[in-house]
Amino acid sequence: MSGWLALALTGPVLWAVSTHIDKYLVDRYFSNSDTAVLMVFTALLNVILLVPIGLLAHGVFAVELRDIAVLSASGALYMGAMLFYLRAIQGDEASVVATLFQASTLFTFLFSGALYLLFAATTYSALRLLTRRKIRDAVTLLIAGISLLDACLAANEGSIGLAIGAVAAFSLTRRLQRVVPGT
Repeated sequence: MSGWLALALTGPVLWAVSTHIDKYLVDRYFSNSDTAVLMVFTALLNVILLVPIGLLAHGVFAVELRDIAVLSASGALYMGAMLFYLRAIQGDEASVVATLFQASTLFTFLFSGALYLLFAATTYSALRLLTRRKIRDAVTLLIAGISLLDACLAANEGSIGLAIGAVAAFSLTRRLQRVVPGT
């Protein structure tokens, strides 16, 4: 078996083991309480594990402030997803919940597809405005549409945060164009 294949299969196997451990812990200790307590215990264990990581991997904590903000946002989103995941495991079978939780790749694909469709619709609308000789409106729509192209490119690179930011920039640009001419 190739090295990459073993690594690729190790992730799902570890995830399956983790799912069964989560289900056991939730059923045994948190059946009548909030699963956020389990997340607090997990976070405390992670903090304890930071000590050997810091000792063994020198320079791993040398991170810029901007990167700390991105990592914090990513961690907060992940912890929010895990909270919903643990609450779902509390009420249903682990195999069902784990399968649905892994559908995040599908949602990423659908998000990217929706961005491309929105960009295509914006470009089409701008071209229709050009055929009606509404050049100013067409140019402002194309300027805003560039944000959607940026979102598509960011999503393809896996930068979902940047993609969401670019979609927000599109929305903000369209709103500002109604108030401030030429934006």
